[in-house]
This record gives sequence, structure tokens and C-alpha cells, in this order.
Amino acid sequence: YVATNSTTGTRLNLEIKAIPLPIEVITREFIDDIGAVDIKEALEYSAGIVQDQVASSNNFLFSPSGTGAAGSMSRDNTAVTIRGLNTRSFLRNGFRQDTVTDVINVDRLEVARGPQSLLYGVASLGGVVALTPKYPRGNRQTDFRLGLGSNAFRRAELYHTAPVWKGAGDGRSLHFGVGVVAQELSS
Repeated sequence: YVATNSTTGTRLNLEIKAIPLPIEVITREFIDDIGAVDIKEALEYSAGIVQDQVASSNNFLFSPSGTGAAGSMSRDNTAVTIRGLNTRSFLRNGFRQDTVTDVINVDRLEVARGPQSLLYGVASLGGVVALTPKYPRGNRQTDFRLGLGSNAFRRAELYHTAPVWKGAGDGRSLHFGVGVVAQELSS
């Protein structure tokens, strides 16, 4: 699960040891091995990250991040707290994203902790979670996975990538990648 390079913090592909930020990289292999189906599940094993529900009204229930709801987590209204400070958005290729993303098209997650993450352009003192999507590959590849679990959980994933067009000797090419997910979970 070792990653040596990161784009978080500088937006350049640099070695992690050369970046003056505390950065954690969650690789695709780790996401597959733990069976995560969305970003929130992939972040469960990260130190200093707490997840709980966002309260729509002001109530007095205890929650670790102070949002006021310490119960079961829903995919759509879960807040991520890094180092005690709430961050409700992620970055995808440097652009803000407020929704939870399925991991079928995520190649890796990078977590930059601390106020230095402000240099990345997001006003969150706790840190920032940056997503790197899967990019289409130059060779034909198909991945298929099935998952079964408790609470009638069933999931099927199919991801296919292939070249569409290759230029004649000039090195240019066009590739595509498509992912399809079917998931069922009873509450």
C-alpha cells in the first residue's frame, strides 16, 4: 500500500518526502482490500478523521465532531472532520465536490492535514481530502467484482477501459473508461 508520490499540496507530481505537509495516501489496492464502496468507507482507517451525521436542526446529542448527531451514518449527510475541524467537501482533480463519490472511478485518495492545506486553495484548517480519478488506460482491461454482506447487501461492479483511437506514429491516442455499479442494501 506504499505510495511514493503525491499531487496534494503542490498540484505537481512530487515525492511525498519532498512536500512539507503531513500527507496520507490511500491507494486503490487498499480500497479494494477493505471492500470500501464510497469515499467515507475508504477514510474509516485514517487516523484523525471522524465521521458523523450532519444535523439539520440544532439538537443536543453528543457527537465527536460537534455536529450534533451521533447515530447511524448515512451516505448523503455524513460530515468528515479532520483534526477536529469540519470539512464537508472533497477535491476531485483540484475542484471542489460536495457529494459522496462511489469508489469505482477513484484511483487514490490523498489526505493533507493541518492549516498548510490552505495553500491548496480550500479554506479548511483541519485538512483536505483530494480524489484522483481512474484514468482510461492504453490497453484493454475489464474488472468485475461481486460483494455480499449483512443487511442484504449486494453489489456488482464492472469497470472497462480500452483505447478508441491510436495515431499513426505520432504518439497521440484516445482512450475511454466506463464504470457501472448495481448496489442493494436494506436498512
